[in-house]
Amino acid sequence: MARCVCRPFSVAESSFHDVPSDSVVVLSEKDGLSFLFHPQERHSFLSKIKAACISCVAFPASQMPCQEIVGFCQKHHIALLVSCYDSHYLESRLTRVLRENALKTAVFHGVFLQLYGLGVLITGNAGIGKTTCALTLARSGHIWIADDLVEVTARNTVLLGKAYGLTRNLAAFRGDDGITIEPISNIACTQDEAGVDLWCELQKGIAWQMDTQKRYILGVALPFSCFPSPLEIASVSFAIEDWVKSFVLERGEIS
Repeated sequence: MARCVCRPFSVAESSFHDVPSDSVVVLSEKDGLSFLFHPQERHSFLSKIKAACISCVAFPASQMPCQEIVGFCQKHHIALLVSCYDSHYLESRLTRVLRENALKTAVFHGVFLQLYGLGVLITGNAGIGKTTCALTLARSGHIWIADDLVEVTARNTVLLGKAYGLTRNLAAFRGDDGITIEPISNIACTQDEAGVDLWCELQKGIAWQMDTQKRYILGVALPFSCFPSPLEIASVSFAIEDWVKSFVLERGEIS
């Protein structure tokens, strides 16, 4: 079984001495791809790929693999990916996929709180009001866990969420001048980690209805619903509270 590494490698002409076997090689525009057009250099590159036991080669949108590379990968059972993304975004996407599969960990752009004992992940596009919504909920007495980047880890069938890296107890505010990172204030309850039980997403231009679907994170099913942006409907935090409360009532934990 191929061993997944948790980061792709942006390399062009390299000996691959420092690259673990069964790695993913992402060809990067910044390294220059002109060597692919020269038969001798291309042959040398492919020989190094084979010798290093590379399991996958990924091409960005700016460069299609020639037939020689396609045939070489087929012959030596090396996976070949051709992407519509540039190398930077391709590397980011592959890093996430490898992390999820190898470490059972995913990182979400969102906020994470605990309401009535249930961990609630709130996602949405940048600037939609996730931090505003989370601060409103936390200042109403709910437990603040993470903002901006939420790391979710699967342990068997249980998901655990926490702040990613050093972002704990920090809030990210987006404005016309960019992103401002500030320590959270006027919040009574914070927590390092909690189980992820529910997932909702903020969207613009929608009217919220009590419509719960099922979405998956790392193979674990979660109740999922969409809510309007708090920038459009200020009371959306109360709607999220009611939504969470409905699951707690099903368990008979509050009246």
